[in-house]
Amino acid sequence: MDFIAIIAAAAGAFVFGAVWYTAVNEKWMEAAGLRRSDIEPVNYAKYGLAFVAAILAAGMMEHIFATSGTNSWHGGLVGGIGIGLFLAAPWMVVNHSFSKRPVSLMVIDGIYSVGGCAVIGLILGLFG
Repeated sequence: MDFIAIIAAAAGAFVFGAVWYTAVNEKWMEAAGLRRSDIEPVNYAKYGLAFVAAILAAGMMEHIFATSGTNSWHGGLVGGIGIGLFLAAPWMVVNHSFSKRPVSLMVIDGIYSVGGCAVIGLILGLFG
């Protein structure tokens, strides 16, 4: 396993998430049923957990790409989009659906799932 590629890919997905949720902050809070006063000050433990989750996702994607022979930026990007669109997002939609979350939240979080996996795949493919 290429641990440097995994950390770089996780960092890329983490940055993508920061940019995405900053861009959709108000819409996300509305869809999640939150007010600004509900949002706690910066919680580094939650950010740390998010980064660990990104490392786990990147590590598994690196394993999938290695066993399937995916070793180009294009293959990594397509693989990442596929993993996000057909694995990560559907599970998130099921969870949101059963917890009676609005479709707008499913879309916002689904785009994050697909985009984050795409970024991981692209970066892993560049290291390929």
